[in-house]
Amino acid sequence: MKSLKPLFFVALLFTSTSLLGADATGVLSEAVDPRLQQGLEDLVRELGLATAVEEKKLSLALLIVTNPARPRLAELNGHQMVYAASLPKIAILLGAAVAIHEGRLVMDAKTA
Repeated sequence: MKSLKPLFFVALLFTSTSLLGADATGVLSEAVDPRLQQGLEDLVRELGLATAVEEKKLSLALLIVTNPARPRLAELNGHQMVYAASLPKIAILLGAAVAIHEGRLVMDAKTA
């Protein structure tokens, strides 16, 4: 497989009650992970995105569900409603990455 340019996904929010169970709201309210939260805050500062978060122009949520019984959550403006036009792009990028991995799409200057 050819080397891919790094695809950087700042945030992923996945709050499916079917994955986490019927009491997902209660589980998520207890899922805040201070270490993960600090890491997200540090990363946002390093990327120069702190002002956008402070101005409520950017909302981020990171939910790790590798163990659905013990999800880990970090969020910035997590309850702030924002327009999510970028969400479909994540699915498109994932599809392209899978196609490249399977050899159905070649990563070159035209597709990069």
